[in-house]
Amino acid sequence: MAVSGLRSGRLPLGLHLNDRLDCPALYGVTATATGHPASLTIAPPDNAALLSVQNNSRVIITGVNRLTVTAVVPAFNEAPRLAALLEELKQRVDQIVVVDDCSIDNTAKIAASCGADVIQHTENRGYIDSIKSGFAAATGELVITIDGDGEFSPDYIPALLEPIIKGAADMCQGRRAFVARPSERFLTWLASLKADVGDSGTGFRALRTDLARQLQINGACFCGILALEVASLGGRIVEVPVNLRSSHKPRKIAWFHIRQFFYLLLWLLRRNTKHRILLS
Repeated sequence: MAVSGLRSGRLPLGLHLNDRLDCPALYGVTATATGHPASLTIAPPDNAALLSVQNNSRVIITGVNRLTVTAVVPAFNEAPRLAALLEELKQRVDQIVVVDDCSIDNTAKIAASCGADVIQHTENRGYIDSIKSGFAAATGELVITIDGDGEFSPDYIPALLEPIIKGAADMCQGRRAFVARPSERFLTWLASLKADVGDSGTGFRALRTDLARQLQINGACFCGILALEVASLGGRIVEVPVNLRSSHKPRKIAWFHIRQFFYLLLWLLRRNTKHRILLS
């Protein structure tokens, strides 16, 4: 069964390209569920897009609509850092969804004042449920997840989007040069048994919104589980290197990684990626 993926002739806001769009996948992609990973049929548009490049290398598209992008920002007591991050995101995406996970500071108020769509949890539900709430509220055709502490720079968003637009990936993650916690590195190794990833705990990624809503994500954190879910749906994962900015937050021992280990182990025992329905 073939289902249309990226709409013809569209690009997301702020996508940087190093060439003059010689890849027809930038115009339209149809994914066909015939194997793992899903095969792709390139469908060029009837009328080519008219493009111009400004001095800042941002691609401007005229004559056609572009892909819309939503940024989902999970936030818990991030009032001191949130406003600066949201101002940066405004230059890169069409919609910002801030999920306030029952903060006791002014996180929600600051997010609203910056023009973001705000979801407030009435109780602290954790990181995964915050991401799920953001996915449900996303109106963009592509979705970015980025942590509310400002540790990741939105300047990397075009690099995350490009592999998806070119039809080379269904999810693109920002891979950190060094992961400080040994427990997180171990969980990534465990996930790599079934998914080709080198940093499964990153909080910075781009993926198709339709894919995001198919994911059955459960666990103590994102480490490993998201990559396994995407792989089980036949999705292709690409990673691009990103540098971290200091978030000025102390690193705590992640005891929840012990619980996450059992979530991943149970997932690996119960599921086989060969038996899941392929991503269309």
